[in-house]
Amino acid sequence: MNQNRFLILTMLFISATIVISCSRPEITPDKKIEAQFSSNILIMNSPAKAAGNVWDASDAIGIYMYAEATLDVVEDIKNIKYITDDGGTVGSFKPTGTRIYFPDNGDKVRFMAYYPQIDGIQVNDIYPVNVADQSEQEVIDLLYSFNTSAKYDKKSPDRKVSLVFDHQLTKIQVNVKAGEGLSNSDLQDIVVSFSGFNTTADFNLTNGSLNNPEAPEDIDMLKITAKEGYTASFEAIVLPSTEIPTASIVFDLKNGNPGAGIESDLFTWDFNNTLNKSTRYIYNVTINRSGIVVEATINDWIPTDEEDIDAK
Repeated sequence: MNQNRFLILTMLFISATIVISCSRPEITPDKKIEAQFSSNILIMNSPAKAAGNVWDASDAIGIYMYAEATLDVVEDIKNIKYITDDGGTVGSFKPTGTRIYFPDNGDKVRFMAYYPQIDGIQVNDIYPVNVADQSEQEVIDLLYSFNTSAKYDKKSPDRKVSLVFDHQLTKIQVNVKAGEGLSNSDLQDIVVSFSGFNTTADFNLTNGSLNNPEAPEDIDMLKITAKEGYTASFEAIVLPSTEIPTASIVFDLKNGNPGAGIESDLFTWDFNNTLNKSTRYIYNVTINRSGIVVEATINDWIPTDEEDIDAK
């Protein structure tokens, strides 16, 4: 074969290869579609998340991805940590490690989420609740989101998953002021605590139920900015209870003088109210030498009726 003929055949072969390559459709794997999460917190009017509806920057939630009609975890998406991009009433979340994608096969899925996220949940997806320490309420304010009818797939509009959280525990606020026989100075160092309230329980993340309340002990309420017209205000997040608890709220004025053998004034209010979840109870307390008078308001997380209570 002469050199010119070889060159011509070689060029024809290259040209044919180029034509075949250009006419072949591009083969690419199906792209994974990442879920995008945003949320708000339901039924709150207070200024901080543990007391209301505002996310702080870097708040962490745990997310589960379930099958459309069962509680089977899909693609091992279980307790995946996402954090808020910034603060505000509506949170936008980003992953800290594992990213959540919709199933490649197009199956619909459901999402459950809770706050605050903790690592190491192993046994039956039980979240351990403990409200004994009220010093950092944001770490005990359990929020939960699971809309069982909301289903998503990779064709969902904008790929956005809307999570609506609500509070699973109960908030109690106590405002105190001096009445007959006492002055405001007597209440400057007052400590308010619960006696006999359960402090631990198991929260089932799959069905949203709170179980096994136990470990009753004293709970010191967190002192907050005093409500206008009152000497001091306190709040606590406690376990809801559908049964009337055998418990009390103790008001210790801490106004004694141990060196002189003078004991502090101590007042006790027998507390026999049921406590509903997602509800805030406000008690305006006037402390008299002869006893205490309590005006109760039940509102904010889930507004309900107001009642007046006398206690001695």
